Amino acid sequence: PILNSLLDKLIESCVVEKTYLLDVFTKLYIATDSNPVDGHTYELCSDLVDVVIDVSCIYGLSPQDGAAIPYDQESSSAIHLNSGMVLYLREVSRYLALVCVIKEEYFLKRSLLDYNINCLRASLDQVLSESSDF
Repeated sequence: PILNSLLDKLIESCVVEKTYLLDVFTKLYIATDSNPVDGHTYELCSDLVDVVIDVSCIYGLSPQDGAAIPYDQESSSAIHLNSGMVLYLREVSRYLALVCVIKEEYFLKRSLLDYNINCLRASLDQVLSESSDF
């Protein structure tokens, strides 16, 4: 419920249509906002994680990085769909990615979205650190 509430606050403040918090290795969503889940959209978001990981593996690692994880805190991607929507991926923790489905007109305010995602990341870090204390 805490993660869902955080995602609900994000969609309210940035006029995002749908958000998924995805595990980058299994592509399963850990949390989502209160809006109904659409299987097709979820599939696109899951595929976006695969694309980011694959491209990062090919182009993102230097030889001295060796076996480093290609997915890091700077990982992000935006894909503009023909439907006028944008799939926007941002890293929020070492193993979690936030994928937002947002209309192109609202994506023009990307700096506001990035700021709010950074706030979400900080809250998520706090929630995860508190839950690991048990």
